[in-house]
This record gives sequence, structure tokens and C-alpha cells, in this order.
Amino acid sequence: MTRASRTSEQEERLAELRKMIEIFDRDFIQTLGQRLEVCREIGRFKKKEGVAVKDSVREAALASLHAEWAAEFNVDPQVVEEIFTLVVNESRKGQELV
Repeated sequence: MTRASRTSEQEERLAELRKMIEIFDRDFIQTLGQRLEVCREIGRFKKKEGVAVKDSVREAALASLHAEWAAEFNVDPQVVEEIFTLVVNESRKGQELV
């Protein structure tokens, strides 16, 4: 269906749905920013206490949780894994910079 063939009601509904996506995306980015700030705090703690930044045991535990949550919320676990690989790498960078 092309834009020209959609009714005004269809256009309105599509606009509402797209607005919802924008709200979810903004919330996701805001939450990501908050997560990264907590990771920087963890980095400060680790630096002060002489703890290594990379924690393979913790990362494996998180990956397991993410897979569980993906199943719970009907999200492709591969997509979740790819997203969180990026998130964890960015988090680690943030910890190393403090």
C-alpha cells in the first residue's frame, strides 16, 4: 500500500505507532546512558581497589541472563547477543577511561 492509497485514519494510526517507536528508542538511549554511567562508577571502584576491568565470569552470567530475558520477551536471542556485545564492549571502554 502506498502513501497515496492510505486513508487518513491509516496515516494517523501509522503516525501513532511511529511516535511510540520514537518514545521507546529515546527511553532505550536514556537507559543506555544511565547504564554507562554506572559502568564508569564501577570502573572507578575497580581502579581504586586494584580489580581488573574485564570480568569474564560476570560477562558470561550477564549473557545467560540476556538469553533468558530474550526468551521471556520473545526477542531473537542472537539480536540480543549482538546488541549486548556492543554494550559490554562500550561499558568496558568506559571503565578503562576512568
